[in-house]
This record gives sequence, structure tokens and C-alpha cells, in this order.
Amino acid sequence: MSDELVTIGNHQMKLKVFNNQPVVTFKDIDEVHEKREGSARQNFNSNQRHFIQNEDFFLVKPQDFRMCARHTSGISQEDVNNRGTTFLTETGYLMLVKTFTDDLSWSIQRSLVNNYFRHKKETKDTTNMVSVEYLDQQVQCLRHEFQTGFNSIHNAFVSVQKALPAVDSYLPVSQSKPKEAVSNKVTDPVLNWKHQIYSQANRVLRLYPTMTKNQHVLRAVYTIMRNQYGIVFEEEKREYKEKYNIEHHVPTIDIIADNAKLKSLFESILNDMENSNVMVEQRKQIVNTVVDPITSTINPLIAKRNDKTKGGNNTYRKVYAAMGVVSWEMRRKRYQHVHKLKNIPSKKVLIRNDPKLLKKFVSTVHQMLAE
Repeated sequence: MSDELVTIGNHQMKLKVFNNQPVVTFKDIDEVHEKREGSARQNFNSNQRHFIQNEDFFLVKPQDFRMCARHTSGISQEDVNNRGTTFLTETGYLMLVKTFTDDLSWSIQRSLVNNYFRHKKETKDTTNMVSVEYLDQQVQCLRHEFQTGFNSIHNAFVSVQKALPAVDSYLPVSQSKPKEAVSNKVTDPVLNWKHQIYSQANRVLRLYPTMTKNQHVLRAVYTIMRNQYGIVFEEEKREYKEKYNIEHHVPTIDIIADNAKLKSLFESILNDMENSNVMVEQRKQIVNTVVDPITSTINPLIAKRNDKTKGGNNTYRKVYAAMGVVSWEMRRKRYQHVHKLKNIPSKKVLIRNDPKLLKKFVSTVHQMLAE
């Protein structure tokens, strides 16, 4: 196939075909719809969970381009980066521009569908003539994917084999005293640190009658880290999962054990809680830090306004409005996407996890109290 230009509105687009399907890039969409650069990509990122890969879009990497080059036109290898370049199919394009409702966009959508994506129908007979070649190319793609997966499994198997000697060193040599043998062999620094923390948390329990489990102590420390030091654990967990390429749930204590700064802060707070010289009133203050900073800040204003609505909802609305331009909806959707949440988070969640927003919230409440 040779490169071909297609006129869409006031723009000319080079017809891009990947795997025998007309496709467009985010840049193409921004240009023909005359949108701000990056608008299409932002819209896609916000709704990516609705798009199906290899149906609504292709994430093309250099090796994919080489495998499918015979059925690709209008795209050069320089257009594809190592991390993968996104190309949208007709269904992906139509899903993406659902929110574009201006008059120009309606016209552009019709023109793109009829003159660009339907271009493939005009060459249908030619495509059928090379169907055998196309099937052969598909087999090659599948073979490549299978080989890549097989290599990953093989590498994992080799890694396990290499790790077996180290695992053997943890196993008891004599079965007569298994517990003693294991205790002598455990040298994992993370496990040792966690055992020490759990033991220290059990000691702290005796100092705080309101706490009945060592998990209560750990949660108290997490809350202090979040409320007083601005630690956003959702972000820390996301980075941890990306670092180790895992999807399952990760305990917060494991996140902390992997980060030297978080580990040091955690130990410092826990040591303060255990310090036998800490007075009773100071211990009460430590326990009280578990209280939501948003609620404790706004309660005096709710009382001043004599707000009888559920949870002081009217007062919350007044404060949110007085905070000025915050772009709540954009922030909520971005937070939902970044943290892969099923539901859109509340404004309280955003404020609680954003030190700048929390500072602005507190400042606004204080101003309203002073009025």
C-alpha cells in the first residue's frame, strides 16, 4: 500500500493503516477537531477502562511494527516508540469523541467515518486477494507472542532454580528440632523488621487501653503519617506495584518496609508511642490524631452556623464553594483513574490525601469562623 492523503474538514491527513485497519493517533484527532494539544490523550486516559485493546486500539511497539509491516501503510518505524504508540480504530475513535459535541466535531466525525475509516471498504477486493498472506502474517504474530510468553516462563523457571539454594538454607537440617533450626536460619531483613515491629506494637498495647489489637497500633501510626506528615499511601502502593510488577493487594506495612524514609518515620512515631516517659495526656493526643482532620476542623463551623443537616452537609458545601476554583470533577476522575478505584472518590477523600487541598480547606474554614 502507498501513502495517501485524505481531506478532513480544513486538514489533510495521511491515511494510516495498521494490520489492514485504518487507524488514527491522538495528534490526528486534536488537529482535525481543532482541540488543544493533548486533549484526545487525556480523554483516552480518563476512560481507558472502557476501551478494548486490539479492538478499539492497538498499542504498537517496534517488534509489532516489524511483524505487521506488510499490512501497514502511512506509518513509519520512527512513529513507534519503545514503550508503545497508541493507534485508535474506528470504534475507538467514535468512543473517544463522544464528549465532543460542538458543531465542528459533528461534521468532522461524519467526514472521518465516511472518507477515512470506510476507505478500507473501497479496497476490499484487493484485501481478499492477499488473504492467504494476511493469515500467514497473523500466524507469525501469534508465534511471536507465544515465543515471548514461553521465554518469560522459561526465565521465571530459571530464576526459581537459582533461588532454590537460598531457600534450602532456610530449611531445618535436623527434623528433630525443626523450630530451633528455622529460627537460626531466618535472616530476611524485611521479615525480621516486621517481627520486631509486631513485638513493639504488642508492648504499646499495654500503654493504650483503648487499643485491643496490634493492628490498632499500626493503624494509629499510619494515620499520623497521613494526617501530620502528608503521606499518601495510595500513591506509595501504586509505585510499589509498578516497581515489582504485581497486581494483588499489598499490606501497608510491606510498603513501609520497602521505603527507607517511610520506615524511619514509622519507627520514630512508634517509639514515641512506646516511650514510658510520655505522659497520659500526651498519649491521649496521640490517640486523638486518628480523628479525621477534616471533621475536627469543620465541626466548630458547623456548630457556629447551627447547621442541622446530616453531617453538616450545608456547611461543607459553603466551604467547598469558598475554596475557589479547584476543578473538583477533573481531580476526582484523575484520582479514580490513578488509584484504579471502582467509584469516583468524594471531595473529602481528595482533601484528605492532598496536603495542599487540606491546607486550603483548613484556611478557608478558619476564615469563615473569623467572619
